[in-house]
Amino acid sequence: MHHLLFISGLLLPVLVVSSQQYPYISKKMSWMEAQKFCRETFSDLATVNTKEDMSGLLRIILAAVTQNVYIGLYRSGVFTWHWTLPGNGYLEFQNWKAGQPKVGSEQDGCAGMDQNGEWFEDSCSTQRTFVCTDVNSGTYILVPISKSWRDAQEHCRGFYTELASAMNSSENQKIKVAAGSQQVWIGLFKDSWVWSDSSGSSFRFWNTNQPSNIKGQDCMVVTTNPTGRWNDVSCANANFFICQGDLKTGLALQSSTSPPSTPTQIQTSPTSSTPTQIQTSPTSSTPTQNQTSPTSSTPTQIQTSPTSSTPTRT
Repeated sequence: MHHLLFISGLLLPVLVVSSQQYPYISKKMSWMEAQKFCRETFSDLATVNTKEDMSGLLRIILAAVTQNVYIGLYRSGVFTWHWTLPGNGYLEFQNWKAGQPKVGSEQDGCAGMDQNGEWFEDSCSTQRTFVCTDVNSGTYILVPISKSWRDAQEHCRGFYTELASAMNSSENQKIKVAAGSQQVWIGLFKDSWVWSDSSGSSFRFWNTNQPSNIKGQDCMVVTTNPTGRWNDVSCANANFFICQGDLKTGLALQSSTSPPSTPTQIQTSPTSSTPTQIQTSPTSSTPTQNQTSPTSSTPTQIQTSPTSSTPTRT
């Protein structure tokens, strides 16, 4: 569902997904300025938890602009393991082989499962078979085609739900049985990206060869190609952005439901693209660059003005 919100002369398209509001802000700011604006005006920059969330955000983005859009993901410099499915199972159950995962490995990594049901870390580009899960039926499916970890994830998202997660010993055993005698990819990965609201969402939707991990590209944008894939960029770049949460008390002049089918904007880029459904398919509060603590900027619209382009940890 969409509705419109009027703030300080701006008409903001607002997407509502599972009771969460996602206001689209049609003024370009750096990532740090955007974060400050969202925290002062709503709750925070937007977090994506599922492919359904991403599909909804993409609809409003493609209806509004043809340029990159910030949401709340940034590089923290601290590498953490995550399951692709939501939940905190990694903190509660682990079944690594002896000597695994690799100690002190400061790079992205992915996890496989051996014939004994034990996990090992490997390069995400390695080709191997994999196990998907269908959450609706509670089944685990061996796919006997060798793919990289990310391509395996895309396959699972397209035909089932996701790469299989083993958040407890029972799920681990089911994946082991499905895999048989093969070493397979499972839905466990390591990266240094976290969400501004500290939610711990493990959803990722990167473009091919992204993130590029070029020094200084510590923030992320949703690109406006039809799939809405993500690229890493410099946090100093000025982009439109999406917040999340309700408007804070005293800031709203007027709100309206029953909006037009294509969200209308004031002082924005022209609308052009037709909204498209996506085809498939970590926890401090502000970004760091080269593992240093950044400083927040002050943004525009609500009687504020930018003060710095370097993010700050709160």
